[in-house]
Amino acid sequence: MKQVRGTDLRFDVQREALARFVHRMTRETVARFPDFAAYMFRNGYRMPIVSDREWLERTLFWVRDDGRLSNRHRYCQTDR
Repeated sequence: MKQVRGTDLRFDVQREALARFVHRMTRETVARFPDFAAYMFRNGYRMPIVSDREWLERTLFWVRDDGRLSNRHRYCQTDR
């Protein structure tokens, strides 16, 4: 098992990562989940809003040897 940058994942695995980790503050999720975004802003969220693509560039995911996302890891690591 190893960590891989989101943009280095296969396209189908990138889509899975975006579907699995929905609590990210990107332009796409703010537009899709405005109530969640409003809640985050009310509670002090102050990080810059980036695109899903930028988020994938900055985020590491645990992947299995076959290139799929790990089912054992429930988190990813974003460096802002």
